Amino acid sequence: MKIHVFFNQAECSPLEFQEERERLELPLPGGDGLCTVKFSVPLVDIQQYWLPKTEGVCNRLSWTFELLCGAQSGFSLCSFFNRAGENRLTFGMDDLVDDTRIYAEVNQAACTYDVTIEIACCEETGTIHLLLDRRPIQWMDAVGEAREEVLPDVPGFPEDAWKPVYCTWYAVHGAVDAAWVERTAPLAANLGFHTLIVDDGWCYPEYKRVTPETLPAWYQDIGDWQVDATKFPDMPSHVKRVQALGMKYLLWTTAMLWGIRSKRFAEHPEALTSLALENNCRKFDARHEEVGREIAHRLGELVAENGLDGLKVDFVDVVPNDPHNPNGRASMRLVQAISGAIRQNVAGDNALIEFRQGYDTPQMLPYATQFRAADAPFDYILNFERCVQIRLCVGDGVPVHADPAYWAEDEKPENIARHLIAMMVGVPMLSMDLEKLPPATVAIVRHWMDFYVDHQFTLNFGHWEFGFLEGHCTWARVTGEEEHIIILADATRLAEATDFREDNLPIWVLNLSAQEIWCEDETEVFQYDGTPAEPEDPDDFPIIPLAGYGKFFLDDFDALTEDFNDMFGDDDEFEEEDEFAGDEPDGHLDTPNLSPFLR
Repeated sequence: MKIHVFFNQAECSPLEFQEERERLELPLPGGDGLCTVKFSVPLVDIQQYWLPKTEGVCNRLSWTFELLCGAQSGFSLCSFFNRAGENRLTFGMDDLVDDTRIYAEVNQAACTYDVTIEIACCEETGTIHLLLDRRPIQWMDAVGEAREEVLPDVPGFPEDAWKPVYCTWYAVHGAVDAAWVERTAPLAANLGFHTLIVDDGWCYPEYKRVTPETLPAWYQDIGDWQVDATKFPDMPSHVKRVQALGMKYLLWTTAMLWGIRSKRFAEHPEALTSLALENNCRKFDARHEEVGREIAHRLGELVAENGLDGLKVDFVDVVPNDPHNPNGRASMRLVQAISGAIRQNVAGDNALIEFRQGYDTPQMLPYATQFRAADAPFDYILNFERCVQIRLCVGDGVPVHADPAYWAEDEKPENIARHLIAMMVGVPMLSMDLEKLPPATVAIVRHWMDFYVDHQFTLNFGHWEFGFLEGHCTWARVTGEEEHIIILADATRLAEATDFREDNLPIWVLNLSAQEIWCEDETEVFQYDGTPAEPEDPDDFPIIPLAGYGKFFLDDFDALTEDFNDMFGDDDEFEEEDEFAGDEPDGHLDTPNLSPFLR
């Protein structure tokens, strides 16, 4: 494959991709300018692609697609693969800071994806390498190896970054105040939540909820980051009372959005981008670095004045990267300044800094302690898949936080449990009005918080693997030193999710799917609230109920598969289903199809 390289439209020496995997240095002259890289990918056995965006896998071939990335948003990586998940080409750049655009367009005549990569180079850029990998391995393995090559040194994460979080946002929105927090915090602590995030609403006097009527003017008062004394009359004392419960205390902030009624909006109009007014606020241009340092200093003061344990830093990625109007380097310096200001004002290495999906990237790992899924109220599957996507972007051993679980007051108990199961891919976070939860719901929440604590070492520090089908994650499996835990979103993929033979450690299966699952006699099965799920007839197979879970050993599962094959092995219809299962995009041709045993 020939790689064409240009700098400021002048062609440089071309490169040749000849091996299965190569890391090619771009022949650039240095200095300021636009680097352009062009190559064509044959559209042979390619049916899907992945990008490090909020929604990762696209299970169809788009006529065109684009990835804008840089310091504060995404990173330069793309993977093409077939329906079996086998890599056909994974490629990317090792420059994670400069503004980059990846653009791919179908060339029907040539039967290719024509790829163009643009990078805004500057004196600070240094050497850039293009990674190309066409080995016939699983695409997630190719992505993982590419990610590991660009990971920066990370100082580690504080212990509290792994503990469950209670957030005020969905529960009360901007109607939050000290009295409400002090009624709610003891309830949260009693349920096992160790961090409290007071979200938007603490810096203005208005009491409001998010509705179609309030949203257009929602952010008009933010930007100065002064505590509103009517809602929080003595913030330092209030914070200490919450901390006395054993909870860490964070406030929501964003450097990038300035409300039209803020002082900063009036004082520095020159520091705002030309992007349109949204929600009665404008977006900060990080290239005004003196103003950025002022904001970082103010956020550090906010932490120090109120004895906070850290900050939630939102909307870092709202100004898009653009190689023709670059802001990535300036955004990186702003992030560094904010992270440094927070850490300087929290004792030891214990500061907590939450970043959100969108800037859940290798280059951001040194500057935050936890990375939260993008907003997914009511939708536990979306929350599950977004946590999976963050793990694909940052790898194992990073505090991935679920978006706060939020459901309607009259939601079914099975769905409440599913919200909690979905969050086990990350660190659980909740945003319900705890004063209004009925006892049965409290029991469900308490059970799953206990489950998280009991299995925390595996969930936090084990090795995660995922299964995909038609663009959706069907299962997530984490393997630790003492156990495997599988979160099963599609019950028909159970055999695939248990297709490993390394050990006979206990296997926990959490049923996020829409079907009950028959199990072997030795399987321990539990309801959504943790109570044993006893079969009605002692002779029946145990069943993992909806939103419940089971525990078994691989030998038991092998016996179950043999029993089922004995029962259905001569059935032509079953044999056809089994053959079809081997053709499905799971990368495993030898796993049985257990769909006849799902209820």
